[in-house]
Amino acid sequence: MVTNSQDPRFRKLDTGDLSLEEKVGQVLMVGFSGKDPEGAAAAIRDLKVGGIIYFARNTGSVAETAALSQTLQDTAASSGNLPLLISVDQEGGPVVRLDKGLPLMPGPMSLGATGDPDLAFKVARAVGTQIRAAGINVNLAPVLDVNDNPDNPVIGVRSFGSDPALVETLGTASVQGFLSAGALPVGKHFPGHGNTSVDSHLDLPVLPHPLERLSEVELRPFKAAIRKGLPAIMTAHIIFKAIDPDLPATLSAPVLEGLLRRDLGFQGLIMTDCMEMNAISKYFGTARGAVMALKAGADMVLISHTPELQRQAYETILEAVRSGEVPLAR
Repeated sequence: MVTNSQDPRFRKLDTGDLSLEEKVGQVLMVGFSGKDPEGAAAAIRDLKVGGIIYFARNTGSVAETAALSQTLQDTAASSGNLPLLISVDQEGGPVVRLDKGLPLMPGPMSLGATGDPDLAFKVARAVGTQIRAAGINVNLAPVLDVNDNPDNPVIGVRSFGSDPALVETLGTASVQGFLSAGALPVGKHFPGHGNTSVDSHLDLPVLPHPLERLSEVELRPFKAAIRKGLPAIMTAHIIFKAIDPDLPATLSAPVLEGLLRRDLGFQGLIMTDCMEMNAISKYFGTARGAVMALKAGADMVLISHTPELQRQAYETILEAVRSGEVPLAR
């Protein structure tokens, strides 16, 4: 199956050849309902989106999902688009979107209990191989959050554990495992979602920790993964008061351009968590939040569910670029 730039139907991978509208579309990763590829076709054809995210509502067997992926890539090619990034949250354990006919892989906390980086590598390689067979080229994993708050309602067993050194060791092993299978790993949720008692799907968490604590705990797995070649990072919708007291990391230039790019030297892709989550939509709005994220330093904006919000974000970003609010270079 050819689903990438090897397909001769795809245009040359040169963003300088893209129109303004196409460049704006490329910063969007969107979700859709059901298994019918027409659910995503409009976003691919009309918005020229750069990425698609699958949930369990979209996937079937590996063969069925591969056929869907091929159809979406065909739509992109026939529309003159660049090849799609097709992503999934395939973390293992309770968070999997592709499971029909597949063995259940151990989740991060189960792997954490073994303390075995070789096993973490092998599991990640196996998961990466499975999703690549389904035409998926991006895995929104591993979770690099240090889960040291027992009241955390959203991370829990999705983390390798409460010890920063353990999360660092198993997280970096997982990154290498995914890469060895040809799947692009996305470490999440930067700068760390492990110590909150608020679910950012529901509201906006605020962490009061000093920079020394963040460096020793939350940032440690990310710093190690970046050194090991982590190609992409997903941001957290959390205010880290020691860095930016006003804006969540997803919308914060001090976090993205300052901490992540300048201080940690990260040169890869920065993508947001879903902008429909209440931490963003309730306080900033999904479309306006998308503009703010790009201005802050994000490269790709995730809008997982609602076509109208996806179109609004596209139009709002387009207008922001035309007005000069968002530099075209972004």
